[in-house]
Amino acid sequence: MRPCSRIPASFRALLLLALAAPLAGCGNDADDGAKDSSTADGSDAANADGSADANASVDPDPDCEELDPRHCALPWPPPKFLVPDSTSPTGHRLALGAKTLPKNVDGKHVDPTRWNRSDGWGVGFTVLTLWPEIDLQGLPSESSIAASLADDAKAALWRVDGEKMERVPYWLELDDDVDAKTAEERVLMLRPAVIPHEGSRYIVAFRGLKDTKGTVFPASEAFAALRDGSTAGSYLAARQARFDAVFAKIEAAGWKRSELQLAWEIHTSSHEFLHGDMLAVRDAAMAAAGVKGPKLTITKLEERSKEQDPALWLAIEGTFEVPNFTTPLDLGDGAGGKPQQGYVLNRDAAGKPKQNGTTSMPFWLRVPQSARDGSPHGLLQYGHGLLGTGSQVKAGHLDRAGRDHKLINFACNWTGMANPDYQPITAMIFDFSNFAMIPERLHQGMAEFLLLARAMREQLAELPELAQRGVAIDKTRQFYTGDSQGGIYGTTYVALSQEVTRAVLGVPGQNYSILLRRSTDFIPYFFIMRARYEGVIDRAVLLAGGQVLWDQADPVSYARHLSAEPFPDTPAHHAIFASAKGDWQVALVTNEITARSGLGVALAPHYGKTVDLVTPTPYPIQGSALINWDFGNPWPAPGPKPPYDTVGDPHGKPRGNPKYIEQMMHFFATGTIVDVCDDEPCPGA
Repeated sequence: MRPCSRIPASFRALLLLALAAPLAGCGNDADDGAKDSSTADGSDAANADGSADANASVDPDPDCEELDPRHCALPWPPPKFLVPDSTSPTGHRLALGAKTLPKNVDGKHVDPTRWNRSDGWGVGFTVLTLWPEIDLQGLPSESSIAASLADDAKAALWRVDGEKMERVPYWLELDDDVDAKTAEERVLMLRPAVIPHEGSRYIVAFRGLKDTKGTVFPASEAFAALRDGSTAGSYLAARQARFDAVFAKIEAAGWKRSELQLAWEIHTSSHEFLHGDMLAVRDAAMAAAGVKGPKLTITKLEERSKEQDPALWLAIEGTFEVPNFTTPLDLGDGAGGKPQQGYVLNRDAAGKPKQNGTTSMPFWLRVPQSARDGSPHGLLQYGHGLLGTGSQVKAGHLDRAGRDHKLINFACNWTGMANPDYQPITAMIFDFSNFAMIPERLHQGMAEFLLLARAMREQLAELPELAQRGVAIDKTRQFYTGDSQGGIYGTTYVALSQEVTRAVLGVPGQNYSILLRRSTDFIPYFFIMRARYEGVIDRAVLLAGGQVLWDQADPVSYARHLSAEPFPDTPAHHAIFASAKGDWQVALVTNEITARSGLGVALAPHYGKTVDLVTPTPYPIQGSALINWDFGNPWPAPGPKPPYDTVGDPHGKPRGNPKYIEQMMHFFATGTIVDVCDDEPCPGA
């Protein structure tokens, strides 16, 4: 764990306040009070997901999934709460109960209202099951993913496409929560090793799993009844037909129904749910701003001579007025008892995003010394790091690259995950009911990035402060680069852009439910989460559950739309995914998922290890590629925990390397990714 001295004082104070909160309540017990006899949507429990048995008993606990009686929301995603809905794009919707999701130490369960807007479980889903003292020997790990497709595998994940059953690679790992004191607290996580498809049906199944003593785990009473078809007269009878359909598919794939320990179906969210709001915000914002984009206003200009600064000529700050699509969300009293305010999408009566006035946002602009002669300069937009600001565009290596390659660099805050969002995000952890504020606020942030890019291209040369100095813009050269968070959300941003088609994504990743537990950055937030949600399994459920909403902004649902399936009226995009071996902050395994998914992201030579089910593509590479930079760090041990080593975190090292800049600029100029490291691992000898 990161030494306490490296945790900001503000985090340490927040931790103390969180720990001082009343510790009433515990976990998410299935019997924590009176139960409602109806499902989350108010329908009769016996009719929740299939034809009902008129003589069936009443569901004694409609808010809990009975397939695993040890936790209300297991297995995750719980099939009980995906119900038929003929009005939704997928034919389903979520119907989580008022007590299905975990409760905090104040006894308040996570309100499922925003989750129940979804018509599926998202493409970033993780499967959570509980097998105490499971023997992991021989089971696929992130180092042996190909084994997940073996005929004798003990777990299987299929994509169901009509009559076709397609095996999907995955890996298994145990939760590594620091508070897991007993085997009964360590959930087994099945992680898809490719990005699932939108609006699709998946089936997951387990057989032959054993504990460390060699004893085969029995099926739960509820699952055994469904598997054996002995639910007549039981409230489970309403679920029998649906499970019979699942079992038929599994048997058609060659597995024996009688051997199943657990199996169910998972439907992923539709394109409409995942991207409908974002595309609506994008299109409305661009229409409102017009062909020239929002007005730019310069508020500060510093001019430097070549003697003062050989790279930078004009350091400019300003503001731009943008349409606002958010509305305040009261987060209650967070740390120190101070009221906190977040933001979610402003919606009309039909639930669609609606503009709510305008807002003024800051920007930063860097004009290099090379622009003094009036030669046309391209534009390079920069995406900042975790909870940072657009002022990070002031980095020296970017100024030098701008001078050497005739590029004007600019940036703004990434609204939703910028420094002003730090306190609301920490306050949100006190009550995960407010989790939607992260992805929904990011819709506004994406719109602001898109609007600023257009404004810079169309207005910059016309601004009096630049026009009188003869600054000229080459509108045909418009690119994006970002690092860390800017690399992660760069995938989402570029996939949405109708103007930027080439990007370099520094130390990127995708799927925050995987990234968080493998990142040193999450440790301070996890301290707060531990204090507010005491149950180990509860926290695993919250991280997996949060991804359902996060998918609306997370690159896990946007990578497919870079070039494989561009959004309507949007060009194909190409990107360099530049990772750092042994990165302490962003897990490389998530980029390997992207490269394995058949989305046009090649694996470049010299990655440093074999990536199961992926064949490297030799240079030169057309399109997109994953390139790994090696600064001497070892590969992290498999598992959901941050890596540490004696070399030190390489996270910030690639971006300023001259060879990194060389490769980036060649790609921007030609669209071709070339070897800059003399057929050796980058950065080379």
